[in-house]
Amino acid sequence: MDINSLYNISREYAERINQNIPDMVSQENSQLCVIRSGQNKIYTGITGIAVIKGVLTEDSALSRAVRAMNAAGDTKASELINIMFSDYSITVPENDELSALTDINPENVSCEVVISMEEAVTASSLSKQLHSNSEINEAETLPQQPESSPAEDTAGTPEFSGSFSDSVEFADGFDIDESNPFYEPPAADDAPAVIKTLADNPNAAKSMAEMISQNNPDTQQSVSSDSERSMENPLSKSELRKQAKQRKKVAKANFNIRKKF
Repeated sequence: MDINSLYNISREYAERINQNIPDMVSQENSQLCVIRSGQNKIYTGITGIAVIKGVLTEDSALSRAVRAMNAAGDTKASELINIMFSDYSITVPENDELSALTDINPENVSCEVVISMEEAVTASSLSKQLHSNSEINEAETLPQQPESSPAEDTAGTPEFSGSFSDSVEFADGFDIDESNPFYEPPAADDAPAVIKTLADNPNAAKSMAEMISQNNPDTQQSVSSDSERSMENPLSKSELRKQAKQRKKVAKANFNIRKKF
């Protein structure tokens, strides 16, 4: 394809129109489309206005050139170029404009479209490129979802304030009964633990002995009789064993009572 030849033809037409009927192409976006058909005929179109279903719309230069070629019974396009009336620069057709070219003849996908003074591409490859660019542009214009920050992720988590020690409260206003026989003042942190026994508290020992005597009369009688006998006469070995067993029994009872306290 001779790009310079087709460009020179389109520029000559554009300059002639600008000189003779400038009002017709005074719009800033006015363009001229030139199509060379397979029969080596030239068809042109100029950006205009069309009324479609009662609505005024812009009618592209390419669409008008295609309709002119189709009206002449010539549907096979071999070369195509679009230029601006304002500065005669080359413009690239839109994807929907190229569809008008292939609608009249599917073979027009092979029509060479000039996109610069150095390059021309087929209508099919240009259409794919335009479609791909359109998808990329749509993806870039979609609103981006903001990434949630750690502060937003934990927004629903209740926040703990203070220290764990603050959550423990001790009740005040209670009096300690120091007359309790088992009362023990608080020990120092470094003092060894002391275990209280009945020997350390005579009052508790007396109370416990009375309790044992009330619960076991035989024991009380045996102990008192043994004491009287030991004062009058020396005890025999059997009596000594009997008293030892009795003391052992009393000691065991004392131990069981201490466990209850």
